[in-house]
Amino acid sequence: MIGMENAIIISALSESHTIFDMARDRPATRETVAANLKALLRIRQWSQAELARQAGLPTRTVNSVVNMEGACTVETADKLAAAFGLRGWHLLIPNLPDDLMNSPSLSSLVESYANLNAGSRELINDLASKLAEK
Repeated sequence: MIGMENAIIISALSESHTIFDMARDRPATRETVAANLKALLRIRQWSQAELARQAGLPTRTVNSVVNMEGACTVETADKLAAAFGLRGWHLLIPNLPDDLMNSPSLSSLVESYANLNAGSRELINDLASKLAEK
């Protein structure tokens, strides 16, 4: 019989293994940010120049990020996202559906999920996986 401490360690290792497996299947961060910005530009019908104006950034910086030609700092991501009423981390979510891009519910969902205990998060993960299979 394994002790409680060992069970916790095994559980944590199993969970981290799953997280690493999921991370391997995701697109690169630069691609994700660019794809999300392109989608947001399309939704708002903005040009890259308009995004630059709204974000208070040089147009060259916006072009570089959208075209995956340069690095996007955390500060730049925050400014780009803020132009759309979002937070910088929203730009890091791969395959984000258009209807969630402009939705205030995204932040609320993530914050609620983060505040759950591990067992509740596991239940939500299982449900999400089952719904995604359908």
